[in-house]
Amino acid sequence: MTELEELKLAYAECSRQRNELLNKLKSQVQPEKEPVSREQFHEHLAGPFYTAPTKREWVGLTDEDICACFEAKVISDRLKADARRIEAALKEKNT
Repeated sequence: MTELEELKLAYAECSRQRNELLNKLKSQVQPEKEPVSREQFHEHLAGPFYTAPTKREWVGLTDEDICACFEAKVISDRLKADARRIEAALKEKNT
């Protein structure tokens, strides 16, 4: 087989593979949605724009977290108690 014939075969194989790939991609593409009427569009816009975030479980601070807030390795019991009162107030507001 000559070099030209080999090139023709290689080109034909590449074209075949390209067409197979394009057909696969086309089959995966979702069909276009039908156009909506003006009324449907405005009805869609009138819907809720904001949905409340999901509720998450409250996670309190550890003693290490409190120390990190004050950039200290050890803090006084009074400062720790103040931090716990602030934490309790935040928990009450956010749960």
